[in-house]
Amino acid sequence: VGTTSAVLELGHSSGTTGIAGDFIGGNGTVRFLTAAPVQPTRTGLTYNALDFRASPTFTGAVTMTGDLVASGPGTVVDLAGQTVSVGDGLSISAPAALVMSSAASTLTVNGTNAGSFTIGTGAHTLTAGTLRLRTNTISWNGLSTTSPVFRVVVDGTTGATPQTSSSPLRVGVLRIEGTRGLTTGGWDVTVNDSLVVAPGLTFGFTGGTFDVGGVLLTGTTSTLSAGNLVLRDTSSLTQVAGSASMTTLTFAGTTGTLTVDGTLTIPDGSTVRLCGSSNGNLSAASSPTSGVIRNLQQGLGTLSLSLPGPLTSTTFGNRGGTAAPPLAVLFGQTTGC
Repeated sequence: VGTTSAVLELGHSSGTTGIAGDFIGGNGTVRFLTAAPVQPTRTGLTYNALDFRASPTFTGAVTMTGDLVASGPGTVVDLAGQTVSVGDGLSISAPAALVMSSAASTLTVNGTNAGSFTIGTGAHTLTAGTLRLRTNTISWNGLSTTSPVFRVVVDGTTGATPQTSSSPLRVGVLRIEGTRGLTTGGWDVTVNDSLVVAPGLTFGFTGGTFDVGGVLLTGTTSTLSAGNLVLRDTSSLTQVAGSASMTTLTFAGTTGTLTVDGTLTIPDGSTVRLCGSSNGNLSAASSPTSGVIRNLQQGLGTLSLSLPGPLTSTTFGNRGGTAAPPLAVLFGQTTGC
């Protein structure tokens, strides 16, 4: 069926279920004009690109070598617990929407031909499953969920530079894996549960807020950079085995802990916030060599610091309070948190 680079438009509700053979040429696009099922990939049936102008139904695993495109009012791409692998790029334009509501749902976008991941501001339902992204560029746009279990894995391996994202993101779990890392370009990233960065990778940017609701774990020789790092976890499991830098550190849980095994960089004029009655514990294997905390905005909590070297008046300033070994600083209530 079809020819090289051709577009095959399907207007029948049977979709591709009636195709017993394969597509000729390998570079064509199958365009769905009405809601219909997509025959699972099998020996003798391969897809290049799929273009959904109406809602598809997935009944098994589908693999394509090219792009997945979805657009038009009422178009819903619901994985329904299936696995879909996109060879190059993915584009879902509003008002079309993506639905992943089963833990078994897995969507992988490989970007093998420099394709990108772009998702619009449609009414997406992202409550479970895994979205795996390997494209050079990522435009999250409307990708936002309050679910603690919807997982995004950024694990590109092709290319020497980090993958880049160009808009805010809110997900349940975010894992940075592969070999490239991710540059967020100053956009905010909210993780409802855990943020994990694999060893040796770079994640973040010098600006933007990273708000982590659960555990923060980074591997050895990794680099974490943020404008404002907000920690809400109370389990004391936050562990930065690599290096970390930030201009604002906010402890927003009952008791928050940030342990840095590598180099801790807190530029001169930085801020530490203890919200409400939060307690903060900050420890590092090496003391910062440049100016550190000069603005403390806190409620009724205690900030405890564990650093191997002494803190002098030139590297540590505050608005009131005392500091003496073992270094624990208690400050009075102020506003601005």
